[in-house]
Amino acid sequence: MFWYVYSGLGSRVFRVEVLRSTYDGMRDVVEGLVKWLARNIGVDGLPYVIGVVDKYAKSLTRGLYLAFYELARRSQVSFTYDTEVEVRQLLSEVVGSAVA
Repeated sequence: MFWYVYSGLGSRVFRVEVLRSTYDGMRDVVEGLVKWLARNIGVDGLPYVIGVVDKYAKSLTRGLYLAFYELARRSQVSFTYDTEVEVRQLLSEVVGSAVA
C-alpha cells in the first residue's frame, strides 16, 4: 500500500509505503501516521522528522566514505579521476558545514 502526499511546494510530493499486512493489522495507526506526516512537512517538502534523519544519514555516509577513502589511499590504492573529484567535493561540503 502507498500514498502520495502533496507537500504544498509546487509539484513536490513524497510517497509513504507500508506492507499490506501491516496496514490490515493496524489500519488506524497507519492512517494516523500518514496524516501526521502530511501535517508536519518542513521547508524542504519532506516531513520534518524525515528531513532530520536524512541530514544525519547523509553526514554519516559522507564521513564513512571519506574514512574508507583515506584507508585505501594509505594502502596505496589507485583511484580514478572521478573518485578524486568526488572526494574533493565531499571535503568541500564537510568544510562548508563546519563553517556554517
